[in-house]
Amino acid sequence: MRFLAVLTYLLLAPIANAAAVCEISSILGCSNTNELLWAKSFEPALRGFLDKRKVSWLGQKQGISDAVEEVLGGAPDDAKEVAPGIFRFSAVRPHSATERGAIFISKEGDIEAIGVLHFNCAKQCDKTYSLSMVVKKEDDALTSLVQAWGKEQMHLNEQNGLEDGLTSIGRVELLTIKR
Repeated sequence: MRFLAVLTYLLLAPIANAAAVCEISSILGCSNTNELLWAKSFEPALRGFLDKRKVSWLGQKQGISDAVEEVLGGAPDDAKEVAPGIFRFSAVRPHSATERGAIFISKEGDIEAIGVLHFNCAKQCDKTYSLSMVVKKEDDALTSLVQAWGKEQMHLNEQNGLEDGLTSIGRVELLTIKR
């Protein structure tokens, strides 16, 4: 009898594991942001969503997709459904946990919006956050989700006793990707 149980497990285990694979097209298989970033389909999807513009969000001029990957590359949050069929994946920038990113993906695997919390450092770094939002088209519901995430991060900073400049967003930027 034990042999049959082990044999059944060995035969069914690959099927069970296949259902939990994290890819952009099977977003429900992604439990946190790191799993999403490690998915083979993530980078091509991100680069397909974003254009080739350069941004200076993280203190140096770089491609927008590189900046987004950087702020999503640190300690991850668990995936969270923030609206029906829309999941948020967020994380902190490695070695700079005050800078953060979030990406909003539909259950069908379409990137809908991106948010980056950073400090504007054009001449010298601002004392308050900038929230840069990227959307395919202007959509109040999506920008509201990104803004709610930004406010949530400010509230967490305040709860953790961070100084005043780290508890408010001083500048909001909305970028639409024209295709």
